[in-house]
Amino acid sequence: MSRPFQFCTQYHLVTLLGIKAKNPYELLEGIRKVPPSSIYYHTHRFLQQHHYLSPEPPNDFAYWLTNVLNIKELGELFASVDTPAFLNMEALRSRFVDLLECWLAENKYAVDCPPGQEFYFTACRTFVLPLPYTAGDLEEFAEVLEKISINSLYFHVFEARMRLEKEEN
Repeated sequence: MSRPFQFCTQYHLVTLLGIKAKNPYELLEGIRKVPPSSIYYHTHRFLQQHHYLSPEPPNDFAYWLTNVLNIKELGELFASVDTPAFLNMEALRSRFVDLLECWLAENKYAVDCPPGQEFYFTACRTFVLPLPYTAGDLEEFAEVLEKISINSLYFHVFEARMRLEKEEN
């Protein structure tokens, strides 16, 4: 008999990195040098915090490019990236770097944001805790799903696979 599925939950400690961007060039440099946890935070927190919105808001980068810098074309490129499809943060980082490099090669101008509306890079440290729930079969699994929070579901569906690079949920 296989071992039962252990449900877990997650908590995030958000930290400021002291890195900010006022234009696409600085955003590119920031994306290149921040830790993977920052890329994760800026691309996945919307999924968890705004799960009730439809359509869900884009990632932080797309939002800032579109709504602060008013670079709609570049913002749409960032918003169109299917972040859950990426298997790790470095691949996702590379995609964003490629988008910015291509756009900057064609658009030499760099619009600065208004003072006070800079993009501040943050990161998060994730703490994973086991819940008092396990499931040995599909019926038990369905029963537990009614008891757990969105944090637990999010951990098992997204974070364990992508950020922690586990090949299973």
